[in-house]
Amino acid sequence: MAKSPSELQLQKFLEDCGLWDPRKAGDNILYQKTVSHLHTKYSDTVVVDGKSGEAEIAGQTRLVDAMVGVATGQIQPGGSASVPAGTQPDKKAVETLIEQTAQKFNIPTGLLKAVKKLESGWRQFDASGQPVQGVNRDKATGAVKSTDWGIGQINDKAHPDAFPRAKTDLVYNLEYGANYLSNLFKRHGNWRDAVASYNAGSPRRTQSGAYVNQAYVDRVAQYARDFGYNFS
Repeated sequence: MAKSPSELQLQKFLEDCGLWDPRKAGDNILYQKTVSHLHTKYSDTVVVDGKSGEAEIAGQTRLVDAMVGVATGQIQPGGSASVPAGTQPDKKAVETLIEQTAQKFNIPTGLLKAVKKLESGWRQFDASGQPVQGVNRDKATGAVKSTDWGIGQINDKAHPDAFPRAKTDLVYNLEYGANYLSNLFKRHGNWRDAVASYNAGSPRRTQSGAYVNQAYVDRVAQYARDFGYNFS
């Protein structure tokens, strides 16, 4: 199928940005993702060709939005987009995202659901559209030490590389936390230590042998059982 003028325009734009090599058309992933997204989302051509006025402007807007979205990671392979900032999806949609993320990072689905339920109730945003946050204060002075953000309650002091995106991007926050949990499992070799570390930084234990955050681990275990996974 011949490429539309708009697709050729897209190629030229990406070539000028150093993101398109006409000698390696099959390897130009950014272009392929952008075109895939546009063809998936819209039933017409990649952008509106041969038309004038508002239709042409709308088409050009689609092209720019898609290029920016793919380049910044807001649009993912296969045409799926990240959840818009300030928009809390319904429970079923979030559950599907968690299931997909669990599979991507090789985490038992019931366990990841449990961790995210305890951390945030599966919420990235509150009713007013603001990111869900948990403020950690110094016990003596009351001064703010750090803040946990979003569905995974990612701590801005412990994970500064995740910010500011983790505040407003549900998918990014979810995947960042899942990747962290997966790496903790690889480090410690079991999910209990990994879960304890996700909350406390390490699987520290008291003299009695219990985790310093035993109540947290126990609640995750209970939720995990509710979701059909037992890691006790």
